[in-house]
This record gives sequence, C-alpha cells and structure tokens, in this order.
Amino acid sequence: MERIALLHNRLQLTITIVLLIVTCWGALNVLRNGVVGRLYGSILSIAGLLLLMEGLLGLILLFGSQQSAHLVLHLVYGTLAVVALPLAYLISRERSERTRLMIFSLTCLFLVGIAIRAYETGSYS
Repeated sequence: MERIALLHNRLQLTITIVLLIVTCWGALNVLRNGVVGRLYGSILSIAGLLLLMEGLLGLILLFGSQQSAHLVLHLVYGTLAVVALPLAYLISRERSERTRLMIFSLTCLFLVGIAIRAYETGSYS
C-alpha cells in the first residue's frame, strides 16, 4: 500500500502541474480570442484521465488501509475532481469558442484549488 500511496501522491503533483498549464494556456487563448483546438482538447482529456486514475488509486487506498481523519472531505474533493471536467464539457457545448475556453480555464483553475485542498486533507500530507 505504501507504493500505491506514493503513486497517489506523485500523481496529484503531476495533475496539479498539468492543470496549471491548461489553465494558463486557456486564459491566454481567451485573451487572444483563440479556439479550443485539438491539442488543447487532447490535454483536457488527458487531465480527465489522470484525475480518474487518481480517484481509482484513492479508492484502492480507501479499501486497503486505515482511514484518514478527514476522509469525508477528501472523498468530496475527489468526487468533484472526477466530475468537473465532464460537467464543463457538457456545459460548454453549443457555446462560442471564447466561452468554451473560459469555462475550461475556470474549471481547471477550480481543479487546481481542489487538488491542493485534497492534498492537505490526505493522510500522506
């Protein structure tokens, strides 16, 4: 379980960095009146998959080891993290490109905050 906990921890750091990059990239494109291109969409998909993987590792840790004192809050953050990007995609459909970029950028910024808070409530912090 120690290795899974370490992987869970390191994946959180990777996700935070990816989300910061996507947030800044999206914000710059909003200012430049850019579009949600293939590469940006692909990186958003990768971020979503990383979040899903992080959630699965968290569930493995939940069922395989002792529980954290802040377990409920950690589970809420994990659930929000996994649901946020698909929800942003659904909300952004049929919107202008600029609005879509703003929705994705703000969602990724929100997820950076969630990732930081989830790290603070985790048992390995």
